Parts: sequence; structure tokens; C-alpha cells
Amino acid sequence: MSHIQVAVSIFAKNIDAQRAASCASGGPGYCYCDLLSSGISLECNGYYSPENIMSEIEFHKPQGPIVSLTISNIGYVFNYVPDDFLVGNQIPSVRFQCSHGFAVNQGILTFSANAFRDGSGTCGLAGNLTIQDCNIRQFDTATLTNCNQLQSVLL
Repeated sequence: MSHIQVAVSIFAKNIDAQRAASCASGGPGYCYCDLLSSGISLECNGYYSPENIMSEIEFHKPQGPIVSLTISNIGYVFNYVPDDFLVGNQIPSVRFQCSHGFAVNQGILTFSANAFRDGSGTCGLAGNLTIQDCNIRQFDTATLTNCNQLQSVLL
């Protein structure tokens, strides 16, 4: 097979994968799904629990690659990121957008040491992690162990 045939074959597979991605209705309803050319973008509301958001991620996972996950309005309900939060996902862009501001004694967002890793240590982050306007005094850098594909962390 020539180099051109290989390139055309890979391009066709990428187009087929993009067509296969969908934002099917009937999910839990904790996130808004948007179909991008590269996959699925989920915009989730932090007024729901981490377990609710995890169920939404699991619902959309078979519908195509999740390329972006934003959890906004993080406050009192979504106040921790539990074990296995992104396990089995390789999401290139993950954003936690809080509403804590500078309220030192309120709304601390905590991360489990295994929030992004599975039992074998594989990390579910594959690009950029942004933590915006969050009170994260208790963030432990061990949470990012084995996140070899992580390109940037913005706090």
C-alpha cells in the first residue's frame, strides 16, 4: 500500500469516527452535550454531585470520543473529585470552573489521590487540565502521578 493510500485510509477512518459521534438524548441530563468535529464536548453543571457527572460521562462515552469536559458552577454539591472520576477516558481538555472566589473558609474543592487514575495507575487526562477560580488548598500533586499525556495544568 502506498503512502497516499495509507493517508487516505486514515483520513476516511477519522471522518467515519466523527460521523459516528453523537449527542443522543435520554441521558441523565446533568450535562449539555455538543458535537464538535473532533468528538463530543460536555458542559456539566456543578450543582450536581460528582457521581451524577460520572454517570453522564459514562452515558456519552460510547457515542464518540469525549474531547472536552467542563464542570462549571462548582460549589457546595460538587465539592470533591472522587476516585476513578475519569477512569477509562482520555479527555484532552478538562476544566473545573468554581465559584469560590477568595472565600477561604467556604467551598474547598478536594481531589482524591486517585481521581484521574484507575487501579492499574493509568491516568484519564490526555491534554490540558484547568482549575479556575477554585479554592484548592488541599490539592496534592500526587493526584497527577502517571499523567504522562498531560500537557498543561493551569491553576
